[in-house]
Amino acid sequence: MKKRFSWAKRLLTLILVLTLIPAVPAVMAAEGEENPDIQYADFHTIDQAEFLKDTLSSISSYAKGSGEKSYPNAVWCDFSGEGLGESSEYFFELSEKPDFSDSRVYELRRIRNQQYQLYNLEAGAHVYWRVALEKEDLPGRPVHEIIVTSGAPRNLFIYGISNMRDLGGWKSSLGENAYIRQGLVFRGGAPNDVLKTGEEQMRDLGIKVEIDLRLKSYDEDLDNKPGPYIEGVDYFYLTLGQHANPEGPEESYREIFRLISEADVNPVYYHCHAGADRTGITSFYLLLMCGVSFEDAARDYLFTNFSIYGSRALENGPEKWTQHIRGLEGDTLAEKAKQWAVSMGIPEETVEKIRRTLIENYDPDFKTENEVDPSDWAAEEVDSAIDHGLVPYELRVGYKDPISRGSVAGMVVNLLQTASNKRIDAFLSERDIARPGDSGYTFPFSDTRDANISAANGLGIINGVGKGLFNVNGILTRAQAAALINRVAGVMGVDTSGYTHNFTDITGNNKWVDSELGWLVENGIIKGVSDTRFNPGGTLTKEQAILIFNRAAAVLSTGSGRRSATAGSTPEAGSDSYITRFFSEDEIAVYMPCDDVTAPSAFGSFSVTANGDLDASGGYLGGGAEVDDGYYTVEGFDPGMSSFSVSFWVSVDKLDGDPALVSNKDWDSGNNEGFVLSLREKDITFNFGDGDNRMDERWDLPYDTLDGWMHVTFIVNREANLVGLAYDFGPVDFRPLSDELAGTAISSPEKFNIGQDGTGEYGDSPEAVMDEIIIFSRALTDSDLGTLAAYYAGAAD
Repeated sequence: MKKRFSWAKRLLTLILVLTLIPAVPAVMAAEGEENPDIQYADFHTIDQAEFLKDTLSSISSYAKGSGEKSYPNAVWCDFSGEGLGESSEYFFELSEKPDFSDSRVYELRRIRNQQYQLYNLEAGAHVYWRVALEKEDLPGRPVHEIIVTSGAPRNLFIYGISNMRDLGGWKSSLGENAYIRQGLVFRGGAPNDVLKTGEEQMRDLGIKVEIDLRLKSYDEDLDNKPGPYIEGVDYFYLTLGQHANPEGPEESYREIFRLISEADVNPVYYHCHAGADRTGITSFYLLLMCGVSFEDAARDYLFTNFSIYGSRALENGPEKWTQHIRGLEGDTLAEKAKQWAVSMGIPEETVEKIRRTLIENYDPDFKTENEVDPSDWAAEEVDSAIDHGLVPYELRVGYKDPISRGSVAGMVVNLLQTASNKRIDAFLSERDIARPGDSGYTFPFSDTRDANISAANGLGIINGVGKGLFNVNGILTRAQAAALINRVAGVMGVDTSGYTHNFTDITGNNKWVDSELGWLVENGIIKGVSDTRFNPGGTLTKEQAILIFNRAAAVLSTGSGRRSATAGSTPEAGSDSYITRFFSEDEIAVYMPCDDVTAPSAFGSFSVTANGDLDASGGYLGGGAEVDDGYYTVEGFDPGMSSFSVSFWVSVDKLDGDPALVSNKDWDSGNNEGFVLSLREKDITFNFGDGDNRMDERWDLPYDTLDGWMHVTFIVNREANLVGLAYDFGPVDFRPLSDELAGTAISSPEKFNIGQDGTGEYGDSPEAVMDEIIIFSRALTDSDLGTLAAYYAGAAD
C-alpha cells in the first residue's frame, strides 16, 4: 500500500491545516544548503501528555469531560527574526524532503506578527519549511525543520467537532516493529455543527466515508439535521443503538468492519453523538483485533475525557468489554477480539484484510506471548484476589509482564481498604492528610497525578525516586513489594517487628529491607527464590504480585471479612458516632435506622410509613427490616428536578427476577414515568422513563449478591445530569442522563417506596434485610462516602 500524503488545499486565516505522511527518518540538508533550524514539536497539551505516560486510573486528575480539552496544540512557525520586514502577505513553502523536491508553495495572507500555526500533523511527522516575501526568493531562504515528537493518539483540530482523533500510531503486537497506520481510520463526535472550514479540513484528511452510529428514535440531532454532513463524502447510517453493546446489532458491525477493511482506498470517519461509547467500543475492539495492547486501547478510549462529553471510567468500557471476550477462543486479546468479530458475523477474511490494511509491518506468523490469562498455577489465587476487590482493572491483562511502580499503587490502596474495612479517605482524614480536591492541594510528584499514589505517599507507604519524581513506569522490585505490604500492615496498626528470615542475600544496598521481610515470610505472604536467597532486586510479574497481595489480605483481614455485620446497636442520638456528628439534619430528608420496623424513621423532613408484613431481623447496626413481604413509603417525597442520594446496607437471602430496592414508578414497564433501582443476580440497574422514553444503566456487582452485607449508595446529580452508584463507600461510578431525559423530572403518579416499586405491587420482591436507610437532599461525593465509611467504622468501635 502506498503511503498517503494529503496537503491542505486551502489556507485558513491564521491557521494552516495539513495532513502529513507517517514518520520518515531524519536526513541532512542537501549539499550547499544551510543546516536546518530544527524544531521539536509536541501536539499534545501538557495535561494530555502527562496522562498518556501516567497510570490509567489517573485520568480524572487531568480531565473530567467538563470542558473542551481534546484539541491538540498548534505547531508554531515563527519567522519574525528573519528580517523580512512587516507585511500582510508571504509565500510559504513546505516539503517532506530537505531539498524541497516535492514542495508545495502557498500564499499566506493577513498574517500577524510573522507567525502562523500548523495543525493536524501526524505523530512522528518530519517536514521542512521556508518563507519569503516573493515566490522567486524562496530557494535562498533559511530552511526550518520540524520533527513531531508526539505519539498516539493523534488528536485533531476540526472546526465544529469535538473528540476527534486518528486511530493510527499505536504499536501492534502482530509483527516486528508493527504500528497502526495513520490517515486511514478516524473516530470522533457527531459533525452536525461542523463549520465550512471544518468540512474542508475533513476532506484534506482524505476522508471519503462517514459512518453514523447514532439511533434515530432517541433524536440525537438526527431529526434536526440528518446526514450526510460532509460534501463529497459517502454517508452510511449503521446504528449501534443507544449504548455500547458488544452483542450487536450484528448487521451494523458487519458493515462497519467491511468499510474499515477498505480504508486504504476510502479512509473512514465513524462517530456516534459524543464519539465516546459506541464509537469507543468499535475502536476498542478494532485496536485489540489489530494487536494493540489493552493499556493502549484503553488510553484511546479514556482520551474522550478531554472532550466536552463527560467523564468515562475504565471499568465501564475497556474492562467490561474485555471481560465479555475473555471466554472466547484465543491466547491473546488480538485473537479473542478476532473471535468476537467472527461471532458478529464478520468473515475471517475481512478481519485479515483489516489487519493487512491497517498494520504497518504486519506479519500473520509473528508470535507473541499470552497476554490475557494468568498462568495455570496462579489462576485460582488471581481470581480470588479479583473477587476480593484487590486487583485494579489495568492489572487484569498481561499477567506475565513485570509490574510497574505506578500500577501497584492501586493494589496497595485496595489492600488497605479491603483488609481494614475502611475507605482510604478515612485513613487520610484521621491523620489530617490532604487529598486531591482539597483546597490548596498540590500533588507530591511532578510526573503523576494518580490519586492512589498520592494517598499511599501521604500515608508513608510509597515513596518517590528523588527530585520530585515518582517514576510511574519504573519496574517494581521484590524488595520494594515486600516493603509496601509491610507498611500497609503498619498503617493498620499491626506490629511486624521481632520476626526473622533465613535469607543471606540481604546485604549491602539491600540491607534496608532486612527488617521488612520477617513478618511476611513467617506469615506465608512472600517466599524466597530458594531457602537462603530472596533476590531483593529481582522483578515481579503482575500475577506474582497479585498472589502476594492476596495472601497479605487474608492475613491482615479479621473475622469473616468486610461483609459481616458490626457488633452492638445503632449509636444513640448525641453520641460521638451518631449520624448528625457527620451530616447535618438539614441535608438528611430521612434517616431510618430500622431498629423498630414499625417506626423506622428516626428523623427527617419526611415521614415514613411501614407497609405489608415487615419482619424485624438482625441488621448491620442493631436491628434491620426484612422487606420480602413488606416495604416502606416515604410520604410526599418527590425528587422532581432536585439532586438527591439514597444510601443503605442490604443483605440478600434469595434473589429472583429484578426486584426494586428503591423506586417511585410502576416497574411493569421501563417506559413508565419515574425511576427504579433494581437488584439482579450480577448487577444493580437504574431505569428512568417519562412515558415515552427510557434509559437503563447497569452497575456490575463486585461480588456475589448472597455474600453477606454490602453498602449501596445511589446518587442523582441534576446540576451535572449524572446518576451514580457506589458499593462499600465508593468510588462513585457516574453515568450521564440520556439527552432526551436530561430535562425530565424524576417524578411519577406513584409513591416513593423502599423495598418495592412505586405501586407496592411488583411481583418480584427482594428476600433481603435492609438497614441504615438514609435519603440525602443533595448529591453525595466521594468525600462524603469517606465520611459515611468513617461513621460506620466509628459505630463498629
